[in-house]
Amino acid sequence: MDEKSQHVVKGDGGWAVRKAGNQRATRIFDSQEDAIDWARRAAQAQQGELYIHRGDGRILEKRSYSTSDKTQERRKCSPLKEVKPKG
Repeated sequence: MDEKSQHVVKGDGGWAVRKAGNQRATRIFDSQEDAIDWARRAAQAQQGELYIHRGDGRILEKRSYSTSDKTQERRKCSPLKEVKPKG
């Protein structure tokens, strides 16, 4: 699993956000909605993935934030031509 992944899971007295590979929660929230919102922003910032788990631990949804709109726009541009000095 990608180390940039964020997981929203039930436990630790509420809904926890855990980075992939970590045993401890990064943040704990009272509601799943608040945990998803925070984890989404973290996954977007890291260009990673967000896994939203059900209360029983099964994965409900996976969201990928691997590229931003700006990155996609840059990929559409043609490469620069090398300019050789005169002389």
